[in-house]
Amino acid sequence: MKNKKIKIGLITLLFFLGTAYLIFTGLRKTWVYYYTVDEFFEKNPKIDGKVIRLQGKVVEGTIEKKGNIVQFEIGEPNKKIRVIYKGTAPDLLFQPGAQVVVEGKYYPDENIFKATFLLTQCPSKYQGKELKESEK
Repeated sequence: MKNKKIKIGLITLLFFLGTAYLIFTGLRKTWVYYYTVDEFFEKNPKIDGKVIRLQGKVVEGTIEKKGNIVQFEIGEPNKKIRVIYKGTAPDLLFQPGAQVVVEGKYYPDENIFKATFLLTQCPSKYQGKELKESEK
């Protein structure tokens, strides 16, 4: 009877350890920190060739759409990164000055960031009331 309880306890322990291992390894693959454009320029040699996420503002006058390929720059006027994204860009919020997060790889030889994922961030504060007051 005692051996049976020990076996059940060991099997239960192995089951929970196996489940915890699978959860941890699955989550670890999705943990991707995003860099701002400034951080990217500081750490560029260390992250070369890795899948990373970048966050920055879309630079005015740089958006070019050709079919399902979107090219634009993010950052500030003196620190910019050219981004190429193949897919459908979110039309409502994707505009100059919008905050975006892109995921992909940076190719230093071409000075291009090829994104496989594009996400626009909502503005940090709601501006509807300010716009209504300025229209008066």
